[in-house]
Amino acid sequence: MLLEWDIAKKYLKSKRKESFIAFISWFSLIGITLGVAVLIIVMSVMNGFRKEIISNLIGANGHIFIVESGGVVSDYQKIINSLQGITEITNIAPSISSQAMISSEGASSGVSVEGLTFKDLSQRDILYKSLANQNLKEFKNNGQVAIVGRVVARDLAINVGDNITLVSANGYTTILGSMPKFAGFKVVGILDTGMYQYDSTMVIVPFSVAQDFFNFAPNTTQKIDIFIKNPQDTRAVASKIYASNSNINYIQDWQSTNRYLMNALDVERNVMFLILSLVILIAAFNIVSGLIMLVRSKTKEIAILRTIGLSKKSIYMVFLFIGIRIGVIGTIWGGLVGVLFSLNIERIRSVLESIMGVNLFAEEIYFLSTLPSDVQSMQVFLVILISLVFAIASSIYPAMRASKIKPVEGLRYE
Repeated sequence: MLLEWDIAKKYLKSKRKESFIAFISWFSLIGITLGVAVLIIVMSVMNGFRKEIISNLIGANGHIFIVESGGVVSDYQKIINSLQGITEITNIAPSISSQAMISSEGASSGVSVEGLTFKDLSQRDILYKSLANQNLKEFKNNGQVAIVGRVVARDLAINVGDNITLVSANGYTTILGSMPKFAGFKVVGILDTGMYQYDSTMVIVPFSVAQDFFNFAPNTTQKIDIFIKNPQDTRAVASKIYASNSNINYIQDWQSTNRYLMNALDVERNVMFLILSLVILIAAFNIVSGLIMLVRSKTKEIAILRTIGLSKKSIYMVFLFIGIRIGVIGTIWGGLVGVLFSLNIERIRSVLESIMGVNLFAEEIYFLSTLPSDVQSMQVFLVILISLVFAIASSIYPAMRASKIKPVEGLRYE
């Protein structure tokens, strides 16, 4: 077969340079390279978005929530004690989440106030890691203190040590009507999670302080947050929680509360994969047109090869190999470009922003401060496999046409 290939290459490359066919071949190769690279880059970025969003949801909130109708869970300590025997649970803590208004030196903004115990805060990785270098001693001692999100602090010019005022609509009822409740807090930390959704709205206060501020009676809470070893096993653990305490009526988990977001991410990823695969398919069609033109321009050479003894199968394999070679080279280049680009996409973004002078990735829109990327080896393998399948499939028809050329017809007018 190697000897036959050398002979065929000699005859097919003789006579004249087919510049237009060469242009089509290069265009096909570049098209496949770009198609594979773009598909890998886009899928890596979408994987990164999904990974970052899930890690932020898990790292900033409990995995399972025990709630009650009316928004008040009574005797929460008794419920916590009843769940201590479930081995999958790593931490259980009460928490309060409500809306309020924050004001500082005449400026104000709406925020989400989270009332957490210090132990609960330390379990929320995305929150606690951003406070690693800050002094939280007063927070740990349940002082009248608060931790403010980075964007909130920036917009209101708040620094550590400043005093702020929180205003809650859950105030007092008087003869004049409902009155809002005011409370002063000292800022002991600035929260910088890298997720705009949290940094722009969140204010964290000690749980006992939030109980008093939002008018919760002692030993009552809004919800009970449960952290488990594997956040993906929420349904199995929820079943054990129901079995451990028959008085629990409502259980939610992070997957059910965010199911529409997760479904949207999955649908978007699958649709983008399908659409961008068409780029590779279009490039593969260029292989078809280029090989057909090559067959038509080399009809006499093919006839000579058949005359000197090359079989139909050999001619078929020669043209099939030409098409596959274009596909393989384009796929390898595209894979390398796509993986390298994906691994360095944040640096590339920074360089492009500095050159163009525009913000290509606004955190207010995408809720993340950096452009994420997660290169998955199985996904890269699937993209490469699809590209090779398209390249092989696009080479079959032209190779069949070349193998069916008869020596007499090829040399009739020579």
